[in-house]
Amino acid sequence: MVIFLRIVTPFLFCCCITLSHITFYVDTAVASSTPARWTEVPVPAQGDTGNWVLAPGSDINHLTVSSDNTLYVYANPTATGERLFRSTDNGTGWSPVGSVSRVITAIATDPTDARYIYYAAEGRVYSSANAGITFEPLPPLPFNPGAADSIITSIVALNHAENRLIAVSTTDPGSYEYGNVYVFDRTVIFSTWQVVNIGSYDVLRIAASKDFPLERRLLAVTANETDTVISTVYIGVSGVSAAPLVIPGSARSASVTFPADYSFFSVDPYLFVGLNNGDGSGDVYRISWPSGLPVSSFDLNTGFKLGMKSIDITSLCAGGSPTTPVLVAGAGGRILVSPDNGLTWSESVKPPTGHEITGLAVLNHNPDTSVLFAVTAGSESAFSISDDSGATWVQIGLIDTLIPLNNIIDLAVSPASPADQGLFLITRNVYFSLWHCPDGAGNSWRRILCSTLNSGAFSRIALSPAYGQRTRTVFLYGSISNTPCIWRSKNGGRTFTHLSTPYPVDAWAVFDDNTLAIAGYDGSKSRISLSDNGGYFYTNSAVAGEQQINSVAFSPDYPRDRTLIAGNNIGRVFMSTDNAISFKQVGQQLPLASGFGRVSIAFDPRYATNSKIYAATDVVSTTASPDRIFQLIIGKSRSWENIDKSLPAGSIITRITLSRQGVLYALNSRAVTQSPDRGGIERSLNPGEAANFETVILGLNNGNTLMGLCLSGNRLWAMDMANTRLVTYEDTIAVPVAPLSPVNLSPGVTPEGTRLDWKAVSGANTYQWQVSFNDRFSDIPGDLQGYCEGSSVRLPALEISETYYWRVRVTKPVLGPWSEHFSFSVRLGREVFAPRLLYPSPGAAGVPCSPVFQWSAVAGAAGYELQVSPDISFNELVVKRHDVSAIPDTAWQIDVPLDPGKTYYWKVKAVNPLTESAWSAASAFVVALPPQETTAPLAVTISPPPIQLTPLPPTVIVNNPPEPGFPLGIIYLLVITGVLLVALLTGILIVLLKKHIVNY
Repeated sequence: MVIFLRIVTPFLFCCCITLSHITFYVDTAVASSTPARWTEVPVPAQGDTGNWVLAPGSDINHLTVSSDNTLYVYANPTATGERLFRSTDNGTGWSPVGSVSRVITAIATDPTDARYIYYAAEGRVYSSANAGITFEPLPPLPFNPGAADSIITSIVALNHAENRLIAVSTTDPGSYEYGNVYVFDRTVIFSTWQVVNIGSYDVLRIAASKDFPLERRLLAVTANETDTVISTVYIGVSGVSAAPLVIPGSARSASVTFPADYSFFSVDPYLFVGLNNGDGSGDVYRISWPSGLPVSSFDLNTGFKLGMKSIDITSLCAGGSPTTPVLVAGAGGRILVSPDNGLTWSESVKPPTGHEITGLAVLNHNPDTSVLFAVTAGSESAFSISDDSGATWVQIGLIDTLIPLNNIIDLAVSPASPADQGLFLITRNVYFSLWHCPDGAGNSWRRILCSTLNSGAFSRIALSPAYGQRTRTVFLYGSISNTPCIWRSKNGGRTFTHLSTPYPVDAWAVFDDNTLAIAGYDGSKSRISLSDNGGYFYTNSAVAGEQQINSVAFSPDYPRDRTLIAGNNIGRVFMSTDNAISFKQVGQQLPLASGFGRVSIAFDPRYATNSKIYAATDVVSTTASPDRIFQLIIGKSRSWENIDKSLPAGSIITRITLSRQGVLYALNSRAVTQSPDRGGIERSLNPGEAANFETVILGLNNGNTLMGLCLSGNRLWAMDMANTRLVTYEDTIAVPVAPLSPVNLSPGVTPEGTRLDWKAVSGANTYQWQVSFNDRFSDIPGDLQGYCEGSSVRLPALEISETYYWRVRVTKPVLGPWSEHFSFSVRLGREVFAPRLLYPSPGAAGVPCSPVFQWSAVAGAAGYELQVSPDISFNELVVKRHDVSAIPDTAWQIDVPLDPGKTYYWKVKAVNPLTESAWSAASAFVVALPPQETTAPLAVTISPPPIQLTPLPPTVIVNNPPEPGFPLGIIYLLVITGVLLVALLTGILIVLLKKHIVNY
């Protein structure tokens, strides 16, 4: 049975992979990112799973930063009844905290202990000692009778010595009814609120500096029905300052901020107050606040400096450092920035979205002084961040929008994503949003543009092919007030320049930062126009048929050949070889249905050498008419040739693209089905005459419908319109397997037990390997090919002294290209062997200074390599006969005299041009000493036996033992031992003899 399976299994496997379509799928939900499998890419989402990036109805207020830079806000998203939200990552992710469902009117945190947070709601203060996880109500405020509808407008947490104080300000909405300031000491058991009589005013805001433990004072901004009054409130000292500052006009709300260099000990301590009067008469004031002296103000006339007739300040924040201060003001939905403490002002180039700026803040102890936060209320409100001192803003959390079903409009991925942060997405709810993912993998999204800022709409996005490598150029197409236009950004979407187009754009292509082609229809014919200056103006506008253009592409070698192709909506393809001066149809009309067939086109990446172009039509394929993907060779073929001869029936090919390696991917926008297998992509490693296409839906579920294919390196991206999400496919298998061992041109490989090893491919689970007698792999023995799941295989017995070629590829879950082929040669014998050393024999003494070395012959040897060394490690060689100096015979007389009396070691191995034997075991010998002269010298001549140089017959010696012989060292040892024994016995005899004589 085992033998039967070993024979039949490879046969069945081979039959399977010869099918024209190989389909792989699993009926499971999309898993985490896995190579060679479609996986989901997170898109902006609401709820806890989406970190509340989206929060329809958010209307954010009361932005507060704790001492550990945790952010707190009040928000009102429709998806939850909770209203207090917290972020511990600078606003990237948010979560509800404290189960707070009340309408919050103020939030504060302890200036030194981030565990303590307070909020006010319904005229009462609630306290948390665990960073907002749970809250307890503080005692009710002692409102005056009839003031039960008073509103707490601000909270300040104050620390002095051992006292932990909480101060709140209130207003009363009734006419001629006013609020007050109240102080509570939470370190005192059974503490109650203490009233600080502020006078007949509503208290809009109270604030304390970081020096409160020294100052013991608060700044209070108050108002009656006529004026705004700024007062100093001393806590635990003497009550209210007697010299308040009166500013004409009654404010509705106020903001207070202290500059980075504020100090109680400075000559002129100052701060800033922003007033919102509700009628445009507010402004930003610089308030001098010296200790014990009257408060004074300086109107910064912010609106006048910006050419505004009126301005109300809804929020205020001071950031930066003492040397680089930044003062930021929210004026309705506008952001105003001053780099010099209010002397000059400018308006943000791109403000936050939302109708009203309700809060501004900076992080505590942040070395990056340019980072600012803003929250807004109204349509498209959000938490926004600026990293350029308020010049431009992007939304990163609690964004008042959704991505409804089928409202992902377009996407773009840069060629080097995700490393270069090049993942963009256009969505639409009420307004259009352009999203950017900084990590390139969908883990964090930020909205970099919203159509509320320009009253426009955008429907297409394209990136320069050099995006992320040399540039950050982004193109958007859309309209402003129904006028077609292109927005161009050179800084990754931070800012855009608005450029008009000569007509509405139906299709476009971007070749580089400045070169783009647009196609449009004037009602009777289509035109394609070129721009070489980034869209500022267009030239070479040419007619390309009488129907709308669906796709446009530049030749990969466009700067040299000036070639473009375009596909229209009725199955026709046009080409221009004169830089869009003229277009001519190429090939026949492709299949249509009801007179329509939108054509997607692409150049082969090697077009400069093979002249191949590809086209596909989105007409639904049928069993009788499966031809939908075509190839045409310019200058060679006149008609389009179908290259996917078994495209599944019901396929809808909406886009094709090719990787730099020449792999063709065709997006099938048919809803995914399994059994039969449809949808996903059609993939071919060799889209030529014998193109072999595979349907790839692994990781997709029934009903998934893909649109908008993008390619970045070996990673595909698409929009799943059925589930309003992105999916990606990393084709790690499109790259050839890397063979490891035997390394290329390996000699002396053992004929038995040899293993093929290659580098495992991420996502692969089955490999095919082949070993052949030639590099064309046309002569493969039956037992030298097969399939395995690991990255190595043990070969059966190989023929000795034979050269083999081997290669490997992936076959599952999709087919991969063959690796480069490596060759190796099998050694000259089937077992471990080496030449047998004959002379000098092992341990020989008295060897001549110029000996003749002799060894046994080895079958198949073309020569022998010899090494002679004075050390057994052969680090120092006195003889080295290798490569071209190898010895052709089995004997050789040394040509360098050896030192007399010295011990040498030698070894030999057999070689031929393809392989070699192992080295013989090293053998030692001692060179003879020179003869000693005497008074009567006796001339004795000792000659070694004659050496026959005739080669021995071929012999293979396996593990030969050394020739018999008695080592000289052992002889010396025996002589010395005998002498010692004689001396010992003589001594014993003498002692016994003396003892006998004495006794006698």
